[in-house]
Amino acid sequence: MACRNTVSIVSTMQIQKFHSTEKQSPPERISTYKPNIWKYDHLLSLTSPYSEKKYKFEALKLKEEVSYEFSESSVSPVGLLELIDRIDKLGLTDYFEVETKEALENTIMYSMKSNSSSKKEEGLYATALCFRLLREHGYHASQDMLKDFFDGKVKLPSDIKTLVELWEGSHLSMDGENLLNDIRLFSAENLKKISDVDRFTANNPLAWRVRWYDVRRHIISAQNCVNTNPMFLKLAKLNFNIIQATHQNDLKDVIRWWRNLCIVEDLEFTRDRIVESFFFAVGIASEAQHGSMRKWLTKVIQLILIIDDVYDIYGSLADVQQFTRAIEKWDSKEVQMLPMCVQICFRALHDTMEEISVEIQRQNGGPSALPHLKQVWINFCKALLVEATWYHKGHIPTLEEYLDNGWTSSSVPIAFLSCDFWSHKL
Repeated sequence: MACRNTVSIVSTMQIQKFHSTEKQSPPERISTYKPNIWKYDHLLSLTSPYSEKKYKFEALKLKEEVSYEFSESSVSPVGLLELIDRIDKLGLTDYFEVETKEALENTIMYSMKSNSSSKKEEGLYATALCFRLLREHGYHASQDMLKDFFDGKVKLPSDIKTLVELWEGSHLSMDGENLLNDIRLFSAENLKKISDVDRFTANNPLAWRVRWYDVRRHIISAQNCVNTNPMFLKLAKLNFNIIQATHQNDLKDVIRWWRNLCIVEDLEFTRDRIVESFFFAVGIASEAQHGSMRKWLTKVIQLILIIDDVYDIYGSLADVQQFTRAIEKWDSKEVQMLPMCVQICFRALHDTMEEISVEIQRQNGGPSALPHLKQVWINFCKALLVEATWYHKGHIPTLEEYLDNGWTSSSVPIAFLSCDFWSHKL
């Protein structure tokens, strides 16, 4: 029998009374989540020819054919930076990882030897592009690279290309980098005055976007550009289709896992968001070789949603207290007296974490990851229990209390740890 929650309408007067000093039972909470929009049978029926190995061989062959651009003597320093930028935006970073690393490190060496006057000769556009690429690829790049252009002695830029690079780079600022904050305001204000600027870019800097979900847009843009190398474009399209085919197969795997749990039928109060969870995982690791991470992270996210709903919507205070004890002991016997819904949740979490730990150990070697996985889930459930206790006892936490507990109840540590076990592969 499916687990349901009854509907309870609570008036403003009742809520005020609930927060008064009188002891009352808290109002029942109900699930108002929108139903799942995805047709799983349709998703499971999708196929792609690009799963075949011959396309991967074709992509590698194309990669060799276009690699010469890095060694072309006629390519200027700014041309090389634009090439790296184009590779990143077209989703081809993995193919040219070595070449990109070498080019950026040479750029750093050149920058260290250059004086401020030579940098001004190269232009603000080249310097802003260099600054952004270095930061995006994890290299140290000081905001001082740009300060000579904003010392009041140089005419400030008005062309779209330079303003966009300043705008993009300024969103990679860190605390205390006031120059970048000023540059962001300057570039934003001036971009607003230009009628033919791409409004999507002006409102959504690269640092705010998920890189993989932007690739298709950049491919279309490159297709409409007369200066695009046709071989690069062909490789970008082929790589996009190969990775999409890989994602398609990964998604089908997690949908089968989700269906086999039978949670959707038994837990009507919880969120059915397996596809959305997969989209999140793709945003973390879109590369074809990271299929295991995508699938496990998808499962972790969906389990976070389920457990959160148990504490927030379904479980009584006694239920979630006992559930928390079961998580701490990692023992299914501790949930035998709880509602079947809660038992199903525990079993799904327990079995999935056991499977993940085995997979991590198989791929990475070393000791089992299970003790670490268990601990972050224990901490998560304890934090959810704190919030459930606040609710059931009518306690309104202070901001400090809420934030201190919220760091854990937000599930961030679980997501971080799940990614960390795979970080050496990313």
